[in-house]
Amino acid sequence: MTTYFIEIAAINCAARLSGVELAGDYAIYGTLKRFRGKKLGEVDAIEGMEDMQDRAESFRYGLRCGKILARYTDSLMPEQRLACEAKIMRVFLAPEIADDNSVTAEDKKMALRAVIRSLTKRAQIRTHTTKPGYEDINTWLDSYDEMQRDYSQSLDKFIDAVVAPDDDAVQISDKFFSEDDSFVKLALSGESIGMNEALSTQPLCTFGEILREIVVDK
Repeated sequence: MTTYFIEIAAINCAARLSGVELAGDYAIYGTLKRFRGKKLGEVDAIEGMEDMQDRAESFRYGLRCGKILARYTDSLMPEQRLACEAKIMRVFLAPEIADDNSVTAEDKKMALRAVIRSLTKRAQIRTHTTKPGYEDINTWLDSYDEMQRDYSQSLDKFIDAVVAPDDDAVQISDKFFSEDDSFVKLALSGESIGMNEALSTQPLCTFGEILREIVVDK
């Protein structure tokens, strides 16, 4: 199972720093490998879907950001990406769970599992339907069953990486994402004040370099 917390965090942080308004999750879709090298032409408004052009602009933003992300993340080995994704999860989506030392690791894992399953269910509901993508229902059921088994196995591995990273994972993730980086600090603060100061400093991590390149190249 592939997770996309790096892409989600980078897109939203860069958009916040650049003052870009995103429509839905279309910018996230634009970062996916299947759309690399694609170009989106002009999109006209559709009756009943007046925000279609906003969606298209968000998708274009994602395409551009995806090209930049690819240069920094495509070379990551699976275990390296897992460590970096887990760090993003700890910082952005589950800081209370990760930093709470009053509960055991097992309790943290249970809480995090509940959070992720809730997010997954919400994403499934937003698709509006689980209509098979194949005319052959048996093919679809086999594919769905395989996906569910992969999800369950990958979820446990990911939760372990978030709650109890080993020393190698910590070293890898700290190199990729450092809260001491100027651009990361700005992104976490939710403000763009101090942008000139951030631009005058050297990046301290890969994620900071990604943000810098997206923002400067806007």
